[in-house]
Amino acid sequence: MKKISLFLLVAFLVTEVFNAVYAEGLKKDDVLYARYGLRGEGNTIFYHNMSSCPIVIPLGTEVKVVGLNKDKITVQMVDDAKIYQILAFSNCWDKYFVRDKNEIGLESVSADKKISVKSSQVVEGMTKQEVYLSKGCPAYIGYAVKSYMHSFGEVMQSDVWYYNVNSRLKDAVITFKD
Repeated sequence: MKKISLFLLVAFLVTEVFNAVYAEGLKKDDVLYARYGLRGEGNTIFYHNMSSCPIVIPLGTEVKVVGLNKDKITVQMVDDAKIYQILAFSNCWDKYFVRDKNEIGLESVSADKKISVKSSQVVEGMTKQEVYLSKGCPAYIGYAVKSYMHSFGEVMQSDVWYYNVNSRLKDAVITFKD
């Protein structure tokens, strides 16, 4: 019985250490802000922003991390206490949230493009940052290269983004030039 208890204790501690390290500095009780309007179904947000889902956490919304592990981040909205799970690797949390609301960059977007961003529309001439604010994280960042395991920085390095209506249907392909 002592061996089983010891084994369970060690397994729990190893899991906690692994999850803490894997999240690369993200920890429980951190306060973050939504990098874009996060879409989901019920209390689940998927790794890419499917256009068929409603926005459940609006751009700039303050949330608190209430749980995390390797493949899921659980946040609670500060204003209404709703809880959402993001089904994505926790070391890629920076695709969804920022620590400082000023990092979002909405204040540097022109007035006409802000209207497009707030309505999730993309117009020609938008920068990568503006498209990201408007549409969120793409499903793919190149032909057959899922954004799932890539950080915000890696997504921003790609010049071709594929967005989906749902988990199977392609919605848009956006190509950036210079």
